[in-house]
Amino acid sequence: MVIGSRDAAGREHSVYVDLSSNVFSSNVEENSVSMESTKLTRYLETLEERCSHLVESWDLLDDIDSTLCVLQPQHPKRHELWRRIAVTSLHTALIDVSPDRSFPKLTVYGPRTTTLPLNARAKAVRTLWSPTKSARQNIECILQCTLPSAVFDHKDIKLECGVCFAFVCEKETADQVCANDVCAQPFHRTCLVQWLKSKEDTRQSFTTLFGKCPYCGGNITVSS
Repeated sequence: MVIGSRDAAGREHSVYVDLSSNVFSSNVEENSVSMESTKLTRYLETLEERCSHLVESWDLLDDIDSTLCVLQPQHPKRHELWRRIAVTSLHTALIDVSPDRSFPKLTVYGPRTTTLPLNARAKAVRTLWSPTKSARQNIECILQCTLPSAVFDHKDIKLECGVCFAFVCEKETADQVCANDVCAQPFHRTCLVQWLKSKEDTRQSFTTLFGKCPYCGGNITVSS
């Protein structure tokens, strides 16, 4: 059985009553809830409170989805309060939205030499983020760059891990990037750690591995 509802912004949500498994679930929550732990009326009340709490977060995410080049998740669900967007052909940014903050958390990934100043600017999100501006206007103002459009060709961005050739591996994104700006090949942390540990010339100091990039042979480090 499916029960439909709308939030304050008019978004449609669905509650699923699975009598065969004795659980309630919805498109708002990631996990289902046992019928033995709560009644349907209470579950609907809790869901309504949750939706009311998330309206502004969803407004921001909808703005991001419609105007920016979203790389991940490819088919976002309402409980996924984050987006990975394209910034340049070598940089992506992780936007973490929380209903408990008036501004999102912004983290840029890419070549180390160019990422450091971008992340230094991203720290100003707390003071520079304006609720009267669009997501694009805010992020461009903070990072001091022009973001690609929503129809930007994803093929122009280096996304896939240089070891396993996948973007996502067991929910881990390829966010470890070779410091050589000419290479700038991304890797999953797990893949890079395994690769470096298999090489005899890799050195280790505490939890940090020092080795050679699988692509360009330049120096690369990763925390294991």
